[in-house]
Amino acid sequence: MRAGERKRELIYATAMELFRTKGFEDTTMRGIAERAGISLGSAYHYYASKAAIVFDYYSRLQAEHEAHVESLYDEAMEVEARLVAVTKLKLELARPDRKLLIEVATALVRPGDKLSAFSEENTDIRNRSIDVFARAIEAVPLTEEQRHAFASLIWVAHLGIFLYFVHDESHEQARTFALVEDAARLLTPLLFLATTTMAAPVAEAAFAAIAKAGLLPKS
Repeated sequence: MRAGERKRELIYATAMELFRTKGFEDTTMRGIAERAGISLGSAYHYYASKAAIVFDYYSRLQAEHEAHVESLYDEAMEVEARLVAVTKLKLELARPDRKLLIEVATALVRPGDKLSAFSEENTDIRNRSIDVFARAIEAVPLTEEQRHAFASLIWVAHLGIFLYFVHDESHEQARTFALVEDAARLLTPLLFLATTTMAAPVAEAAFAAIAKAGLLPKS
């Protein structure tokens, strides 16, 4: 690892330590620099703001999710079980940072915020997350276009679950994990129903609505 990469990692690790102990709002770039033993200018060279560090966290969380998700699958694993496993894994990976996520949760849905789940800056992370859900439902006999449309809709639902998760004070967020199982149990039959001739008009209308809303993956 080169010197610049080591310094960036030092800043990131220091910032995450402070976010976890002091909280996002009470942590400053100056405090991060002082704790890391570097100049404030150097800290700003690698990260323009605290928000930029959180964005890096989002990216790393997504990469970690992708790295682990394939190990969950086997050939006999059904769609419902895949959806549950994929979603629970994301929550488990995020669990250590619930304090940070609680503080930045409003940014996830704030229009114009760079940390928003729908921001242009988040396009790559958003598309990669949608791809994970598309992989989870690959056993449903949909066209590639339809699969990504429904995966996009599942991604939106997962955002709602994620927001509930960071505010869930039940023991080990048991209510959220129960919600994941119930949602997958309800959703899976609807996915297969969407492939039938009778439901084709409804499925096409749903696809059109998702596309119109701009929820399909973008390059």
